[in-house]
Amino acid sequence: MEKQKLRQLMHALQDELHGSSAIDFESREQLVRLRDDIENLLELSSESRAIEQESIKTGATSAIERLEQRHPTFTRILGNLLDVLAGMGI
Repeated sequence: MEKQKLRQLMHALQDELHGSSAIDFESREQLVRLRDDIENLLELSSESRAIEQESIKTGATSAIERLEQRHPTFTRILGNLLDVLAGMGI
């Protein structure tokens, strides 16, 4: 169930990235890297996930701080992604 929710949120992030022209290049690149990191994390074994988790959390927190004032939709999606990942033990 949580993986399905995570996939839905990843698709929502992708849709926002494609549909938003108001986001600056650096923020867009940060979100694309974060999306790719999360997708890669899901493919890793449990042992390897532990190593990558902190990087994902740091990247997501940084993206949220950067976007929260000007892009509330991205902020909401990222917050939900972090909640689902935490629920999965990631």
